[in-house]
Amino acid sequence: MELRQLQYFIAVAEALNFRKAAERLHITQPSVSRKVRQLEEELGITLLIRDRKQVHLTDAGRLVLHKAKALMTEAAELAESVNRTDKGESGSLKVGVGIPLAQSIRGLVTEFARQFPKVDVQYQDIVFAAMQNRALGKGEIDIGIFWPPVDPAHLDSERLFDERFWVVLPKRNPLAKRRKLRLKELAGQILLLPNQTPAVNQKVLQMCRDTGLTLKSKRTTAVPHEAGAALVASGKGIYVLAGTPLKFPSFGSGIAVIPLDDPSTIEVYMAWRKKETSAAVLNFLETARRVFRLASALPRPADRGR
Repeated sequence: MELRQLQYFIAVAEALNFRKAAERLHITQPSVSRKVRQLEEELGITLLIRDRKQVHLTDAGRLVLHKAKALMTEAAELAESVNRTDKGESGSLKVGVGIPLAQSIRGLVTEFARQFPKVDVQYQDIVFAAMQNRALGKGEIDIGIFWPPVDPAHLDSERLFDERFWVVLPKRNPLAKRRKLRLKELAGQILLLPNQTPAVNQKVLQMCRDTGLTLKSKRTTAVPHEAGAALVASGKGIYVLAGTPLKFPSFGSGIAVIPLDDPSTIEVYMAWRKKETSAAVLNFLETARRVFRLASALPRPADRGR
């Protein structure tokens, strides 16, 4: 049974006239008659009663008409779904991004959802670069957004943006009154190093070494925005974190967040498997390039030819 047979039968059944059905389908009347006859022979039943003046549907014909319309609707929906998936306009996508970077990519998340509302994007909290690299390699995620290092042997990557550093300390600390802080001014403080941000920790410690600053450090499993805020408020130590000002209001009223007056930044990358062909993945990458105004961004369709 062919979909075309059903299409021709539906046209005849609705028009109850072979000539009108042929005109509607823009084909010859004999072609319509042949396809409908083939359908009847395959089903082993009579669908239409023909006479010189009129065409009538049999009871079986009425049942087949109802089922045929449903099948044609499903076929059209399937074709549309496949087409949308092929264009990356539907389907699913898994993106790895650690909670510390969630605020920084909020604009990307919003813009991709606006452009591709039928793509189901699942964001997974993966902070460690090694875990992101491994998850990408195993196909557990499609795109990773994280601090370096990136596995160049198996992944392609682009730098999305750079993040500055901020000092998080209790408001009662005399340094909390400053508008900016230099790294050397943190001498004597206890530096909390959250296990969730190894790349940031490494960068901060390197900055201290470059400045000649020796700080007491303490590793902690406390998440800075949650239990870590209580550690800072109680005077157990301070954080030097990468991010944007929008990240930090959730620390609470007893905590101050002061920008670090240092040119050092940490790079944030997006990474994906080499030779990626998924249209949904490529659309996400292109949206990220536009949101973050990367030089590699392709022109929008409306911009082409300008």
